[in-house]
Amino acid sequence: MALIQNVLGTRPHARPPEPELPDDHQHGSPESPGAEISPQPEAEGSAEETGAPSPDQPESYDRRKTADELAGIILKALQTLDGAPAHGFVVTVYGGNPWNAMLTIKPEAGPIADPGLWRERVRDMAARLRQDFDLAET
Repeated sequence: MALIQNVLGTRPHARPPEPELPDDHQHGSPESPGAEISPQPEAEGSAEETGAPSPDQPESYDRRKTADELAGIILKALQTLDGAPAHGFVVTVYGGNPWNAMLTIKPEAGPIADPGLWRERVRDMAARLRQDFDLAET
């Protein structure tokens, strides 16, 4: 479910993070008008460069998924959206690396108000998933 929420770019019931304030702000000292908090420098080598999994991914995280697995992820994400038909949507993942996905709307889906919107959603989901997953050779 977290993967679907990540694909959709939403996190239900999640509060926005509260900004961390330095200790001197807790004592009521006014902040100067032009002051900025500088970001912490990143440690040398990101998780991707060092090969270590990122904190939000389990250690057994595998970047490779089959076309059927990726199509299933996208289809499941589509079915969570309002207005999605219970039947009649077929997601096809094709290509190499980079891979792509397309939506076929079958007659079983019934009348769809804006088919272009649904196809655009599939393209957007594929673009997000391409950042996390490579297509495994079958």
